[in-house]
Amino acid sequence: MTTMYSSSDTEQHLDTPAKSWALPAQDFAAAFPFHLVINHNSVLVQVGTLLARACPDMIPGATLGACARTVRPAMALTYEALCQRTNTVIVIESLSSRLHVRGASVHDRSCDIVFFLGTPVIQSAEDLARYGITLTDFPAHDPTADLLLLVQTQQAALNDTRRLNEKLREANQKLTYQHAAQLALQEELSRTQANLIAELSTPLIPIGSGIVVIPLIGSLDPSRLQRLMEVVLSGISETRAEIVIFDITGVPVVDADVAQHLTRIAGAARLLGADVIVTGISPEVAQSWVLIATGNHDLPTLATLERGIQFALRRQATAFRR
Repeated sequence: MTTMYSSSDTEQHLDTPAKSWALPAQDFAAAFPFHLVINHNSVLVQVGTLLARACPDMIPGATLGACARTVRPAMALTYEALCQRTNTVIVIESLSSRLHVRGASVHDRSCDIVFFLGTPVIQSAEDLARYGITLTDFPAHDPTADLLLLVQTQQAALNDTRRLNEKLREANQKLTYQHAAQLALQEELSRTQANLIAELSTPLIPIGSGIVVIPLIGSLDPSRLQRLMEVVLSGISETRAEIVIFDITGVPVVDADVAQHLTRIAGAARLLGADVIVTGISPEVAQSWVLIATGNHDLPTLATLERGIQFALRRQATAFRR
């Protein structure tokens, strides 16, 4: 077959006389490189050059049903079935290469043949390479090349987005780790600071042999008083102190709870062989102390730290002479 003919269509309103138009086979093959021509015996009589390249089993003389099958619609791949589906989009699949070709059939009754004009279903550059097709192989009227370029552009953009998301995920993960490490460091610093403040809030200062002074500043809450108990007992044990002076000059309020705690600390100190003296008693504290420290007159209280130290030295000297 060397020439493909169009139907002899005429329109009455044209000034030119009615005639038939013929399309040379070479031009037809260039316009439809993925076509098939099937005779009434369902035998291939012509195969487009690119379709023959992509599907080696589709050759003139082969029965169409022996080298391809329909993907949709469900139908037998025969001459008669193609003649009945001239207004239907048909997708066939090559049995050898698995290439899908989407197209439509055209029935030429004058030659008793069916044209199947199709285009391959290509989704990626890998598909092109697999079937030995290039973008330049597609005719200008076939949108497949443009669609494939669009798909490739979208895929490239998607890949860029995925890479960016991965970098963002890694950055967020790194920030999460850094934040967790920062929180852990802050907690450690807070604990260290709390311990340091606790130590500085109850310093134990040795003065002379057997005498230690613990200056107290600020409010004395239960936790701080418990810390004071620990400092006093450990300090007596370590320094072998005989007299412990609590200087409460910097304590704004001495209520019943504070006085009772100081009394208990003094009692515990005595068990270790040390006496406790309280100094820095203001007039206001002295008035309340009389009321809340009833029964604890054996806990000496003095107005200033200087007097407390002098008192401690005299008591120490008296004990030595004995």
